[in-house]
Order: sequence, then structure tokens, then C-alpha cells
Amino acid sequence: MTAARIPVTLLTGFLGSGKTTLLNAWVKQPAFARSLIIVNEFGDVALDHLLVAHSADQTVVELPGGCLCCTVRGDLQKTLLDARWRFARGGQRQFDRVLIETTGLADPAPIINTLAANDPLARHYQWQGVVTTVDAGQGEATLKRFAEARRQVAFADLVLITKADETGTAAIDSLIGEIRTRNPSAAMLPISLPPIDEVARNRLFSALTAVTMGDAQPLNQVDDTTGLRIRKIHPVRIPEAGETPHADADAMTSFSWVSDQPVASEKLAAWWAFVQTHANERLLRLKALVRTTEKPEPQLMQIVQHRVHPTITLADWPTPDHRSRIIAIGESSVVDKLANATKALESAPAV
Repeated sequence: MTAARIPVTLLTGFLGSGKTTLLNAWVKQPAFARSLIIVNEFGDVALDHLLVAHSADQTVVELPGGCLCCTVRGDLQKTLLDARWRFARGGQRQFDRVLIETTGLADPAPIINTLAANDPLARHYQWQGVVTTVDAGQGEATLKRFAEARRQVAFADLVLITKADETGTAAIDSLIGEIRTRNPSAAMLPISLPPIDEVARNRLFSALTAVTMGDAQPLNQVDDTTGLRIRKIHPVRIPEAGETPHADADAMTSFSWVSDQPVASEKLAAWWAFVQTHANERLLRLKALVRTTEKPEPQLMQIVQHRVHPTITLADWPTPDHRSRIIAIGESSVVDKLANATKALESAPAV
């Protein structure tokens, strides 16, 4: 019998957005007691007081509640492959899931591709999703100024808007609108740390549980309107102070597609072949959950930049909504082509 793969979730967010504060609260929850926490050695991580053991290449930490933590100094692939025996006792693995915290300036794409498109890792680990923290008060300015922050939001499955108790409702609403233009599919939740009451606590950790332990993200935040929607976002490069932006700067664009009709498998295959041909570093992310005429189970298809991930047939739909959904984010030069190609999925079948 094949052993179940270990779920892996990425926690990212710009400098000072509250990643470590969230992580410390996260791993204290009983459901996350047997977690392996991997952090970047240059990150803003306040866990030094918890160190209990050292080795030549890693710092190993046992957190309250039974979580393990290691500060990565080498290759992520090697760290994860070694972890199954390194963090074992009596031949039994001592963790049930992995949470990876990045530095505040990290680009999530290489980590996602390492986890989702690496054959040795894919045999043992299952990529789950990205949780991104955004500072409620500083987030909008940060997104406009720093490309790293924009990429962290673009790859998110769940965006946690931190320090919501320190920021007015109007500012939070404006930030949500800014994030939505950059990632229409991400779930968003304003939070305070610690949560202000039990209701807020349950809401936060239910959202984290859904991303960390769910079978797949259902793209349930995509606009419910059936059909194709295209949104222009912002220039890829924000000009420096006093610099005039170039008129031909390639804009960021997202498109979402929702259909209540199943797609013929041959049409889906032709569309997917076209998408793979045109996928390059200008495509930040594409994610599709599609129902075909031949089978009721959804097909999960993903691309991160130029890396095409293997198509997965899920055992069942993540939610009662069985409509097909596609979301893509990237530069207009590639996303516009993919959006136009997606229209072919809706055309009438050949007679």
C-alpha cells in the first residue's frame, strides 16, 4: 500500500507583515501539533529562544505542542528528502505536515515549482497552497512599491490581512480591492494577532486548516459570473521617484473563466497544449479546475511561470459548486493570448 503523501504549505509575506507572529500562533493549535516547520536562515524569524539542538547544516527546534523546526542552510529538495528519516524515532516519522516560512523578500515561484514539479519530492510530498500575510496599514503602499510583495500576493491561495485592529475599515476595504485586482481567486481574511475573540480565532484557524489540509483549493473566490472576465492590473515595473513610466510598459493582467457546462476532453487537451506552448516567465500563475463531458471528477491543472505541473484528477469536487473555473495572472502579452484561447472551450461541439 502506498503511503499517503505529506502535505506542504508555504507561508510568505513582505517584511514586517506578521508571518512569524502568525506562525507561532498557528503551530500551537492542536490540529497542527505534528508539523515540521522550515524557515529561511535570513528570514525575520523570532524563534532563537526555542533552539534545543544544533547540527552542522541545520538548526533543529522542537516547538511547544510537538512541532519541529529547522533553519534551512542548504537545498530545499535535500532538506525535505532527508527530513523523513532525520525527524524520525524508532523508524516512525515524527511529523504529519510541513509549513515553510519564507523571508520577507522571497519569490514564492521557485519554491512552488520545487515542490510541485520535482519527481523525487512529489512521491513523498503533496503541494497544498500559499498563505500570504499583508500588513493592513502598509500593504497598499508596499504593493505599489515592491515587486516582491506583488508576487507574494499573486501566488496566494489565502491572503491574511494582518493588524486589522490597528487600521480603519475604509483602508482595509481599499487594500482588499487592490489585492483583488492582483489575484481574483485568493480568499482574503482581515485578522488581528492575537485574535480579538473566539469567533475571530475560529475563523482564522478554519481558514488555515482549509488551505493546509484541504484536497485542493477550489478557486471559489473567482467571480461567480459565468463566462470570461479580463482585468488589467498595473505596470510590472513601478518607476522610481522622478522617473517617467514608459508608455509601452507591459501591464499585468488577470483573467477568470467560469462555466456551468462540461468541456469535451479533446477541446480541453487542445487548449492545454496551446497554454503549455505559450507559458513562459511572463505567466505568473495559471490554475484550472475543469469538469469534462467524459468524467465527473475535476481535473486540476496548474502552471507557475514556465513550469507545467502534472494534471491531477481529484477524487471529488472540493465544494458543492461543480462549475469549471480557470484563473491566470501575468503580463498582458501572454495572458491575453491564453484568455482568447479559453473562449474555444465554450464553443459548440462539432457535429
